[in-house]
Amino acid sequence: MRRRRALLLIVSVVALALLWPQLSSVYREVGTIGDVAPGWLVAIAFTVTVQMVSNWELHRILLRTSRWFDVATPQLTGNAASHLFPGGNAIGAGIQVRMLTTAGFEVTRVATSLGAFSILGTVSGFVVLPFVVLLASAAGSRIDARLIVAMWIGAAVLLVVLIAIVAAVRRDGPWRHVARVVSWGERRLHRPTNVAELEQRLLRERDHIRDALRDRAAIVAFISLTRPLCDYLTLLLSLRAVGANVNPAAVLAAFIVSNIAGMIPLTPGGLGFVEASLDGVLIVAGTSTVDAHLAVAIYRVAETWLPCVAGAVAVVWFRRRHRDPAAALAVTPSDR
Repeated sequence: MRRRRALLLIVSVVALALLWPQLSSVYREVGTIGDVAPGWLVAIAFTVTVQMVSNWELHRILLRTSRWFDVATPQLTGNAASHLFPGGNAIGAGIQVRMLTTAGFEVTRVATSLGAFSILGTVSGFVVLPFVVLLASAAGSRIDARLIVAMWIGAAVLLVVLIAIVAAVRRDGPWRHVARVVSWGERRLHRPTNVAELEQRLLRERDHIRDALRDRAAIVAFISLTRPLCDYLTLLLSLRAVGANVNPAAVLAAFIVSNIAGMIPLTPGGLGFVEASLDGVLIVAGTSTVDAHLAVAIYRVAETWLPCVAGAVAVVWFRRRHRDPAAALAVTPSDR
């Protein structure tokens, strides 16, 4: 485990060193954000807030709970960890799982709900939004062909992976393998687990989530699309705030391409890859170099680094609320 962490740290440091020129060009502009008109900054803060609330509401639906605090604080903390520590998303997901189980949710419910959350995010962000770009292009919007090609290559790869995951989730066999792996891990920690019982719990949670999604299909679809659209609007407003008048459809294509690049698991939260790719594709989309640097700085501060500060506050608040183990488990049966 220590060797793996050391390797992750070395890879992250090397990647950041290689990307440092682009990172410094972007974050050098942070000091000029104060020169942006306050109205734009308020609008950007609003879109970021709506996106965060949408994240929490979708988590609440999947976890089938009415508790905002015990959903919001783990999400904020896990998000912060994914952007700050080597291992990124894996570390963030692990912390979120730990906090949710501390709050009284069963680990099987947590694991299946987070899996469903990721699938819904992939569908909305990398399958639905590219079709919006395609429709805009068909309607006459001028979008650089390089952006279109890069977007569809990345979206196609993700779609194939998504189809394979959904096909596996619908079958019972893969869940048996998951139960065996979890049971093996529990035995290594000297916490024996009944494999058959764990398998049944996983299958039961899968069916519960499927029913929850079916019963609230309209609101789930709305929230799932709201999340990436608010993220995109934050970028578009950042560009407008610096005076860049870029085709919104081209910005959407650039946004999708940069998000795909940000999935490269070499640095925490795609740090460096997001800035470099977003900066580059915005220039391809028609933004000047200076405007692209400042817009990316505004976008990353609003969308990534301020929520990380909120995550630090959230973990302290959560620990105070759940300092007493008995209080942490004092939840109604319908919330567990």
